[in-house]
Amino acid sequence: MTKNLTMMSGEKVKINLEELAKNLRQFSLQETLDLLQHPSTKTIFWCWGANNFRNYNEHRFLRFNVTGQLFTGHVYIALNAGDLYNVYYTTTHGNIVDTDEDIYFEDLVRRIDQRIEKTANYRF
Repeated sequence: MTKNLTMMSGEKVKINLEELAKNLRQFSLQETLDLLQHPSTKTIFWCWGANNFRNYNEHRFLRFNVTGQLFTGHVYIALNAGDLYNVYYTTTHGNIVDTDEDIYFEDLVRRIDQRIEKTANYRF
């Protein structure tokens, strides 16, 4: 489910990692990075201009910067209590632009790519 919190409320909403972390599990950040950089999706991942990888809230968030065609800012990836991924897209100042929740691991790269990089004439 995708939500655009800024658009819904009409005001900027800052990401609150402590509050969000209450409903999240710790997870292997390296395992998630390996998934993002799998040989079948590595080209897509690096097209985002992904850099500056960080661990937040005791392994509850993987954050990195992106510079895609559709979105430039921070991407936060978290694992929720249902063992599904939640992705939060924020400005570099921490204002939430969009969220995408309950993503299966095999759909993670595709769903992020649709938000960051994929355009109508995109072919891969």
